[in-house]
Amino acid sequence: MVGLRRRERASPRGYRPPVPTAFEITDRYVDELCERNPLLATSLGVQGHDHEWGDVFGLPGIEALNDLARRYRAELDPHRDDPDPRQSLAARVTVASLDEQLSAHEAGDHFRDLRHLGSPFHQIRSIFDVMPSDTAEDWENITRRLETIDRAYGDYQDRLAEGVRRGIVVAERQVRSIIDQAAKVAGPEGSLLAIAAKAEAAGHLNERLERALYHARTAAGEFARWLQTAYLPHATPEDGVGEDRYRRQADRLVGLAIDPHETYEWGWEEFGRLLAEMARAGERILPGSSILEVKQHLESDPDGLAYSTDDLKAFVAEALARAVDDLAGTHFEVPGVIRPITVNIAPPGRPLGVYYLRPSEDFTRPGGVWYSLGGQQVFPLYQHVSTA
Repeated sequence: MVGLRRRERASPRGYRPPVPTAFEITDRYVDELCERNPLLATSLGVQGHDHEWGDVFGLPGIEALNDLARRYRAELDPHRDDPDPRQSLAARVTVASLDEQLSAHEAGDHFRDLRHLGSPFHQIRSIFDVMPSDTAEDWENITRRLETIDRAYGDYQDRLAEGVRRGIVVAERQVRSIIDQAAKVAGPEGSLLAIAAKAEAAGHLNERLERALYHARTAAGEFARWLQTAYLPHATPEDGVGEDRYRRQADRLVGLAIDPHETYEWGWEEFGRLLAEMARAGERILPGSSILEVKQHLESDPDGLAYSTDDLKAFVAEALARAVDDLAGTHFEVPGVIRPITVNIAPPGRPLGVYYLRPSEDFTRPGGVWYSLGGQQVFPLYQHVSTA
């Protein structure tokens, strides 16, 4: 029937559709983000994207994410004055985060996203640490991501290359660190081999997965060579990031605008205060000794050492549980669902240090701390109390 149209039901006079709340808008934003950013979906435990990389590392994908941020910022802006304080807080926090994202993009910070820890290079590797690995379908997803990992590296490389073309580059020290890390990922003892060991233990190691792992190692090696030959010659010899970028990053991490000069002076004052506190604590441990002597004592006292990674993990797990118990009901409300924290040893080749990976959205995968130990076998426990 030509010209037939579906007639929309007329709304009652004066009817207005309900205005979505800030909670509903931010929930919708997360849903759209997960559609566009498969790594975020995996990190949050949102199913359906674990086999994909998406376009989050390349310039078109970044532009799309910023367009999304602008759209949701405009939708959330009126809710910053919501009479419900919870709705207002959700809107204000999200708008502030989106503003930081857009400000960093306008300044070209996405071209500088290359550093020793916490850059896209690390996201590409660490996503495998949180991917489900219980079923054959899970291992199919892992294999498909490994088989296509060169696309993620390629998009990231194209972005960095555009930064070089524009003269927006990072310090040589940062580049050399990633070259070293990428070469280790590509090497015979690289961190990707942990995937093979895990697959073999679960009965899912096969020729296709082995080929995919070899492909992933090769892609990491090619990225390292590109950094060495095409990026490093253009990197800046100066380590400092500059005051403007420092202010932007401090605002993002601290949650308020700071005066970096005043903060720098405050930092040195705090350093002096901590040294004095260390001296007082050292006097209680080993009277009449210097801080260095106390440190050497603590690092050689058999009663204060862990002699295996299992012992270290047990010590840290107990310290974390004790800290949560002490804080719950006193300083914070800590729901039972978020109490579990796993302690993990990072695969070989990671930069030394400790980092945290958040839980899945439904908390079926708890949050966890990851220790990159660089082959260390004996661990002075005093070093890990404040870290835990």
